[in-house]
Amino acid sequence: FKNGEKMTKRISDFSIGCNYWASHAGVYMWREWKPSVIENDLKSLSECGIGVLRVFPLWQDFQPLTRLTGTTFSEYRMGDTPLPNAGAEKYGIDSAMIERFSQFTDIAAKYNMKLIVSLINGWMSGRMFFPQAFSNINPVENTEAVKWEIRFVKYFVNYFKNTECIIAWEPGNETNVLSYTEGGCRKGVFPEWVSHISDAVRSVDNTRPVLAGMHGLKLYSDGLDLAYAGEIFDVLTVHPYPAFVPHCYTDSLRSMKAKLHAASESVYYSDISGKRCLCEEIGTLCGNLGDEETVYDYLLSCTYTLWANGSAGVLWWCAHDQSNLEFAPYDWCSCERELGIIRMDGSRKKVANVFGELRDLINAAGAELPERRRDAVCILSRGQDNWGVAYSTDILSRQAGFNVRFADGEQAVPESEIYMMPSVCDDGVPRRTLLDILDRVKNG
Repeated sequence: FKNGEKMTKRISDFSIGCNYWASHAGVYMWREWKPSVIENDLKSLSECGIGVLRVFPLWQDFQPLTRLTGTTFSEYRMGDTPLPNAGAEKYGIDSAMIERFSQFTDIAAKYNMKLIVSLINGWMSGRMFFPQAFSNINPVENTEAVKWEIRFVKYFVNYFKNTECIIAWEPGNETNVLSYTEGGCRKGVFPEWVSHISDAVRSVDNTRPVLAGMHGLKLYSDGLDLAYAGEIFDVLTVHPYPAFVPHCYTDSLRSMKAKLHAASESVYYSDISGKRCLCEEIGTLCGNLGDEETVYDYLLSCTYTLWANGSAGVLWWCAHDQSNLEFAPYDWCSCERELGIIRMDGSRKKVANVFGELRDLINAAGAELPERRRDAVCILSRGQDNWGVAYSTDILSRQAGFNVRFADGEQAVPESEIYMMPSVCDDGVPRRTLLDILDRVKNG
């Protein structure tokens, strides 16, 4: 929903899918373009019950700008070739890549796949992929880089806005990591940047939702906090990998704590931001955390719990193992090589069965689930580890047989029969909030 009206295109009530890089080339799929391989990939994924793919036009391949400097001139080009005055190349975009992405959308449509398109993908799986022109600058803070980024976004979105299989856009993959370059950004720069990029998308296509495409947001932050993210994006996102989220790398995948992580984080994001939340990346980092039976059980439990708690969907990372690739990031970190639901020989791991089983269940239900019951409001405040408090409160409340809604102690607190203020410290809650809550308690 946007401004109270339903968009003409939106993500489904519960999207089931995965993130996609081609099985033969990983992040280099666009430069090593093999349509036959990609068609076979998507055919196999559709047979697993996957209906949504999150896809990534790699920034350095799609906008391969170089910057030439001399004593008199300084100019952006594509290699040594001057930019023309028309077409994709005017905006530093390789028209051959645009044609390849168009072919990709045709293949996706053939297998009834819907696409979430991540736009500025300069960060992927532990490595930066910037165009040569911007290799030594901060692409979030540098005004020249931002100018070309907006040109890329507007051209790309305008070119594909009539492509029916595309259901959502997002500024890029984990764009909050882009600002790590050269030590990060000045206070407030990243929220401003991501707002500009999102507005650039909407300026040419306001029929589709804009997703956040990032994780690791906080309730209180000098950068992009959860409430402000809710103002910028139509749907927030979580990437609940146990190893990369505080307090989550402590128990086995079969534990209740591990299985509630994705849903707890999604509910926390949604309640604070006021927007739905999509679990758009979830995975177990190859076989380090559990065997195939354990991983299947983990994803099945996470997915059912996400569905029951109002999530917008679940996307596994990633479609295929990449153990054949010997370039970075695959040769940097072994956990990037075996993240797929399909092995290198084309056989399916057991986790692949989850998608079809869940799709069958949802189709058989024939209707949306009722709204999740909320029995209490958990008020969060400054001076505490907000995510840690929210996560533990959610788990403990479920064990005790009730569900909580999270609220920011500095904003309007929802009406409830029960209020909880775990780990409140010092003057973290404004006096007006405390007096309001005490007055409600006094009145029953």
